[in-house]
Amino acid sequence: MKKRIAGLLLAAGLCLMLQAAQGEAHSLPPAGKVEAIQGENLAGEPVALTEAEDIAAVMEVLSTGRSTGRESVQDAFDRAYGSLTLENQGGETLLYYYEERGATLVEQPYTGIFRLEGSLEDLLGELA
Repeated sequence: MKKRIAGLLLAAGLCLMLQAAQGEAHSLPPAGKVEAIQGENLAGEPVALTEAEDIAAVMEVLSTGRSTGRESVQDAFDRAYGSLTLENQGGETLLYYYEERGATLVEQPYTGIFRLEGSLEDLLGELA
């Protein structure tokens, strides 16, 4: 009987942990620490941002990302995608982004897939 109760408590705890993980933001470096953003947009054109205002604008859009609950498990994408590397004092953070069903999704390798509230591609077009 005790094993059964312990098993049910463990299962309930795991369910609560998984449910709490839904909607979490991805792990990005603090906006003030990002020194440059390099990458490619959806059309394959280079993106290079070094101005503090431009970096802050991109980081603001990226910070709206909320977990979709899906894992980042792809080695290659079957759609057009852009990539961004956030360069900071502690290293680099690689992100891939793409459009799916009218939303912009950001995939952070080995972390997850996140839905943005704004259009990253539109913002990058304005900053270019």
